[in-house]
Amino acid sequence: MGVMPPNSTRGEDCCVWQLTPSHQFIVDSTYCFFIAPLSDWIMVNLSSKANLPGMTISWAVFFPTFIWQIWKRRNCFVFNDTSSSMNEVLRLSISWSKHFEVSHSNVALPSTRHPTLFMWRPPMHISICLNVDAAVDFCTGLASIWAVLRASDGAWLCGFHKFLRISSPLMAELRGIYLGLINAWDCGFEALQIQTDSHQSFQLLLDPTDVYTTIPLVRAINLIRVHSWYTNLLWVPREENMVADGMAKLDLPRNYSMHLFPTAPASVH
Repeated sequence: MGVMPPNSTRGEDCCVWQLTPSHQFIVDSTYCFFIAPLSDWIMVNLSSKANLPGMTISWAVFFPTFIWQIWKRRNCFVFNDTSSSMNEVLRLSISWSKHFEVSHSNVALPSTRHPTLFMWRPPMHISICLNVDAAVDFCTGLASIWAVLRASDGAWLCGFHKFLRISSPLMAELRGIYLGLINAWDCGFEALQIQTDSHQSFQLLLDPTDVYTTIPLVRAINLIRVHSWYTNLLWVPREENMVADGMAKLDLPRNYSMHLFPTAPASVH
């Protein structure tokens, strides 16, 4: 085919052979590779400490994601007579790998704890603030979302509560942000700060590659945010999001309609 065997001495961007210490192509190493058990090859990739070239994505995360997308591509071809391109498979694999690493990232905790006074954080240079919270019942999987719109001086503008069907905590939080943005846009606000205590939602919405995300709610949120207004996103500790969190304690009818609160309920401060 006119392609030279892998060789580490052929200049930059050359093809090298990974299975020998010198990166020189040896037929014996190829033979050993193909006779090795498949399970060993899988475990080597899953235990790899390397990153995807040019990215911060772990190969051990990307590898199973990529294999899964290939498997889905084959099933689409067999059962639906459709098939996505390999570029699309690669794009989806990278997007899901990023989502997995963000959702499983560990936030380092301070070694010592000091008493801290938490209170709601008014937005700076922005007149309106949207606080969102969500919860999922671990027994039933049913979710609820709450959101509050307030002026920068703390004055209550509007609040809402909505029961959802079975959902994950991340999807419920994103749904709350989405519905809160729709309400704020309908009210005619020109500038808005979104405050959430969900680190996963915060990271997903700040991802510069969000245009490639496979989560429809993230795309929908970003489409609203590019309307002719200004919005910014702020992560806050749960203790600073207690107004939205307090909406969870309201005794409301168990239906899927949106419950609007033009004034603050007596039990919410």
